[in-house]
Amino acid sequence: MSGIPPMGRIRGLVVAARPRQWVKNLLVFAAPGAAGVLDDAASLGKVAVVFAAFCLSSSGTYYWNDLLDVEAATGERRLAAVVPPTEPSRANDIDLGLRSR
Repeated sequence: MSGIPPMGRIRGLVVAARPRQWVKNLLVFAAPGAAGVLDDAASLGKVAVVFAAFCLSSSGTYYWNDLLDVEAATGERRLAAVVPPTEPSRANDIDLGLRSR
């Protein structure tokens, strides 16, 4: 990763998170909106937290999938451009934060 400038890494991680897919998560606002409770700040806050959680979990799933098969990552799966290829078992260790010493 030494050949990738820090801003390039950040941009690569954001792209690999696939923020365009987050639009689908806006559906969590549909039911509360239809029920007419989004004018309440507490309800809106709860729904916003759920939206953020959905976005983080979907991006985490994309990262996990990309780490498991870095060699096959192509097209929109750009984590391979940010994370150097490793053995699959090593990728699992990195993702789980269980770095072997």
